[in-house]
Amino acid sequence: MLGFTLPVLAFLTLVGGLSPLIEEMKVEMERSKWIDLAIRFGMIVVYRVVFLGITKSKEKLKPVVASIKCSSKTKVFAIGSVIRMSGQSNTL
Repeated sequence: MLGFTLPVLAFLTLVGGLSPLIEEMKVEMERSKWIDLAIRFGMIVVYRVVFLGITKSKEKLKPVVASIKCSSKTKVFAIGSVIRMSGQSNTL
């Protein structure tokens, strides 16, 4: 028996780790481990590109959204962790 074996108390037999995958879930085991590894590396590259795209688009759209939200009379300035409105004085 290949893989991890689990004792099944109802039948007092051992169940291999591959048998539920092959018999119950119908998972094909004919692919090479190198193909699986290539698929994983491809997924890593795709996820990193998607993350980079989301991050860069967020950086570029942040000022546009802020300018839409703010009217021309009221401007928001962020200084460190203190946020103050122009025309008002906030002291800590």
